[in-house]
Amino acid sequence: MIKIGLVFVVVSFLAGCASTAAVPVTAAPDPGLVALISVAEDVARSNREANALRSAGNNDSLAVQYDFAISGLPDIWTTEISLLDDWNGSLSGFLLVVSRMGGLDDPIILGSRPPASILIDIPRGRRTLVDFLADAGFQGGPNVTVSPLLKQNRVQILFKAD
Repeated sequence: MIKIGLVFVVVSFLAGCASTAAVPVTAAPDPGLVALISVAEDVARSNREANALRSAGNNDSLAVQYDFAISGLPDIWTTEISLLDDWNGSLSGFLLVVSRMGGLDDPIILGSRPPASILIDIPRGRRTLVDFLADAGFQGGPNVTVSPLLKQNRVQILFKAD
């Protein structure tokens, strides 16, 4: 009798373990997280549009003009680098990343940084290092000057007082 009861318990246990749940378990996305992601995407898009408008408003001809001859620059400044994704962020962060990509030393920062970061929007693509620097300096506006220090192989960022 005990053997039959023991067999019954074992078979019942194994049958219970082998059965599947009638309702599959799925996790619905958190509505708060979905709303937060949507707002973050809207803010990023608005920043890109504002930077593009600010950049277009600062330039009369929308053509980059250099006050030096590109052909006279050392090769390190005219090598092409690829920006694989759009940059929408701080000017100083972009210049640090691009300097390292181009083989330059870290930028020198002079003057007092503004309380809020200067935001720029650089589209992805393959351009020369000096083109990226000119675009970033142009988008930085009148309160910052981005200058190549040719002999030191680095960039200088000069924040001007308001």
